[in-house]
Amino acid sequence: MENPCLYAGTIMKRLIRFLPLALALTTSLPGTASAVTLVMDYSKDTSGFFAPASDARTSLEQAATDLSNVLANGQLGALSNNVITGTASGTNAIATWNLGFTNPSNGGAETLSNPDAVPGFAADEIRIYVGWRNLTGSVLGQGGPGSAGASLGGGGSPSNWIAAVNAMDTASDVMMNRGGGPIIGTLNGNLTLGATTATYSLEFGSFVGNLWFDSDTDNDSITDSSGTLNSFWNLDLGLPSGGQSDLYSVALHELMHAIGFGTSQSWTSLPADPNISGGHLSTGVTGLRITDNVSQEAVMTPTITVGTRKSLTTTDLQYLGAIGFDVIPEPGTTALLGLLGLGLLRRRSR
Repeated sequence: MENPCLYAGTIMKRLIRFLPLALALTTSLPGTASAVTLVMDYSKDTSGFFAPASDARTSLEQAATDLSNVLANGQLGALSNNVITGTASGTNAIATWNLGFTNPSNGGAETLSNPDAVPGFAADEIRIYVGWRNLTGSVLGQGGPGSAGASLGGGGSPSNWIAAVNAMDTASDVMMNRGGGPIIGTLNGNLTLGATTATYSLEFGSFVGNLWFDSDTDNDSITDSSGTLNSFWNLDLGLPSGGQSDLYSVALHELMHAIGFGTSQSWTSLPADPNISGGHLSTGVTGLRITDNVSQEAVMTPTITVGTRKSLTTTDLQYLGAIGFDVIPEPGTTALLGLLGLGLLRRRSR
């Protein structure tokens, strides 16, 4: 299942809703030395805008580090084997898993056939494939979790088939839902041996995601020059000017979608809450910035004012916790809701 979320924009007049940050985010947010690691994978990026030591790469990596540092370590298991077998009295049921993601440069579907080996997923590691693409309208970026699939089979005695499938289902959930974090999706269906049909329900957690940023900001269907992109985007870690969209803020927002915020089964399973609208927090929902305890509209609301920056807030962390992550610092608890939907982060002019 893949459900990318758009960070898009409708320009509105004179909507100044955000407090400017008191400092540029050039240092990591509070966290631990060992945390969930968000690995930025540039292997599919053809733009050159994420070249080593580039401002764009530095800002994206900082956003990934800042998000990583609020996700406690020890909660996501490694993918040690993508072939899961359930056995009952000599009868075997087998699930061979693959993972998928959207190529961030061309939108094509990519499949990781042996993800335990290539690229491999260590404990507490989530891999995000990133790049640039020409987007339409006022869309700034798009991101979401990757997909998963399984080839199912087996053999033996039909009389033991249901028990074998149930054993495979249980063992698969232990491996593939990672023991923590959100459940991204579930594969449901029936598997038949002889005259016996067994039902399966296979969960998978957060392994892989994808995100990309707009490289056609004037909507002329032509990739912008580096000069145009540098004018439109604030690519570095300094605070944006009044007319720029802030890459750090967009990256932080889309990375959260890529790991399941607003895009996972765990999100859709949350109880009703007026602070949530579709795949986002409702416009105007605020929290305290974890850098300085100053009130700010949450990162995961659907809009951002041009020329401003957003930093993680206690409210963002609260909902990361609600979908299954262990977060640092642990936020307070309130009632939560879930309605899955594509999310639009809209640009607003100053």
